[in-house]
Amino acid sequence: MKFILLAAGKSSRFYKRVKKNKCLINFRGTSLIKHTLKEVKKAKVKDITVVVGFNAKKIKKAFDGS
Repeated sequence: MKFILLAAGKSSRFYKRVKKNKCLINFRGTSLIKHTLKEVKKAKVKDITVVVGFNAKKIKKAFDGS
């Protein structure tokens, strides 16, 4: 099974308030994107693609060392 996570948008209405991509917002100490990927891995999905665009460097940096 393949899983494609779209994390490329600016989320302009949300970004104005918190200055972060939605996927990088912390919930219970972990970013939303990491929560999502954890659940996808639990479902034993092996082929995972994350599509990044706006603030791609910040999203990639969130995964350095993890």
